[in-house]
Amino acid sequence: MADTLTTLAELVRFNSLDVNPAEISDILNGAPVLAQLHAMMSSNGTNHVYNVETTAPVIGFRAVNAGADYTASSSTQTTVALKYIDATVREDIAQCQAYRGGSEAWLDRRTARQLRQALFTLEKQVFNGTVGGDASGFLGLADDANYNGLADALVVNAGGTTAGTGSSVWFIRSTPDDASMALVGAGDEGLSMDNINFVIGETFKAQIAGSNSKLMTALCRDIGGHLGVQIGSKYAAARIANLTADSGKGLTDSLLADALALFPSSDPPTHIAMSRRSLTQLQKSRTTYSPIGAPAPRPSEYEGIPIVVTDAILNTETLLA
Repeated sequence: MADTLTTLAELVRFNSLDVNPAEISDILNGAPVLAQLHAMMSSNGTNHVYNVETTAPVIGFRAVNAGADYTASSSTQTTVALKYIDATVREDIAQCQAYRGGSEAWLDRRTARQLRQALFTLEKQVFNGTVGGDASGFLGLADDANYNGLADALVVNAGGTTAGTGSSVWFIRSTPDDASMALVGAGDEGLSMDNINFVIGETFKAQIAGSNSKLMTALCRDIGGHLGVQIGSKYAAARIANLTADSGKGLTDSLLADALALFPSSDPPTHIAMSRRSLTQLQKSRTTYSPIGAPAPRPSEYEGIPIVVTDAILNTETLLA
């Protein structure tokens, strides 16, 4: 697919002295959940490997002078293949030099937009994986065998039936503890601290194909990194699935209680992520049993667990079976 370059008309919109320089957008591409996730450096470059204890040791009491069997715990090993997200900026040098603020200022504007969209793309991939996200991206929550079927122990069925209108609410646990969910980056071992190495590079010149397929000089900045998501333990997440706009099939406190009950008492979830539609459904469900008939306040937490609303969770999911 050919590049879609910034048009001269776009430059003119920003070059006028009587235009408010503020960045105003109609694009729903915030990444509020990503801002809450713990991040860690990959254990091994573009392949992050970790072990999960799957069988507990057997421990019991014994009488004095009587022996006891020893049964050790066992583990399975999981590998997360990190994928490169590319948000590189490429702008015609002639256009950059024509901007009243200068070439670097123009690139800064375009970089901010690229970065914002890149973070939103990452957040979509965390939830939707290759199922509803980018098929070339890393595996996300929706790909995980613990959360992709109604029979799974960590899935609560909301019972919606209208195809193509499904949504999910995700309970997630994300802490510095390796058992939790975390964003993983390949990292740069040359730095003195752990890092995910999501890079915004320096400006450089390059020859690229223009709109007429002939070469032109562009100013570029590399933006990107190898990233993925670790779901350390199966109890790092739980899912309320098949939420729809069908009557009685939206989000309620009862469904939230069912999902919360799936977590170990020692490792509760740290966040609840949902779409705007699910938040509205929850608010309206609370209004129906208000003792004075007043509208319920906009929900911001459940049992002390903060609710994070994101447009990265879709309302067009395929229903789980």
